[in-house]
Amino acid sequence: MIDYKPARLRRLAAFLADIYIALIPCFVMLFASTLLPGAIRAYVLFGLMFLGLGLWYCRDYLWGGRSPGKRLLGLSVVDQATGLSATGKQLLIKNLFTFLASFDGLVLLFSGKSIAERVTGTAVVRDKVSSPLVGKRFLKVGAGALVLGLILGGVVSFALNAAKGNESYAVSYAYLTESDTFARQEDTGTEPVLVGFSDSTHGTARSQSYTFETDSHVYTVVCHPDGDGTWTVCGDCTEFE
Repeated sequence: MIDYKPARLRRLAAFLADIYIALIPCFVMLFASTLLPGAIRAYVLFGLMFLGLGLWYCRDYLWGGRSPGKRLLGLSVVDQATGLSATGKQLLIKNLFTFLASFDGLVLLFSGKSIAERVTGTAVVRDKVSSPLVGKRFLKVGAGALVLGLILGGVVSFALNAAKGNESYAVSYAYLTESDTFARQEDTGTEPVLVGFSDSTHGTARSQSYTFETDSHVYTVVCHPDGDGTWTVCGDCTEFE
């Protein structure tokens, strides 16, 4: 019924899935905490931190040897000697060790068996009759989506970094940070982050637009070139939300 040698790629995918699943409720509650008064926000953030730690620590124990990521990929944790489901003690020690020794993931990747499994006498096995999500098509689509996301993220990041080399960027940034609106709306020391850029031409008129964000506001600054080639901000085109 079980295969004691699941593919390392499958185990890595399950590991990453568990991380994301544990982070989802934390991010939701973290966003909700921004709506709370500052006096109790710190308590909520500490609560979120321990929630994430607790979900990670109990990821196998709460689901009988099959964390959400392992269940998705058709894996489970068993006692290596008997082949039966691992005990609660084994699972808790295994996950605690994995959490404290982050390098154990590298040991698993290169050797096929983590130190935590050697210490607790457990093994991660693969059910031969598993969820259809484990099929090769699912893995290919998932891997393709991951690679595409990384590529698109890299392209956007590269484009925004390249835009910072424009003369108009320096003009736009100075105009925003020195404006009365920005000083009134933001705390002292707040740095706006560039999240968007466009370069457009309408007939003979050219403009470059920069979108900045802070924790609570969005600002769009538009520049036009003068006759001598220098860039100036178009006050009528600029939007401070």
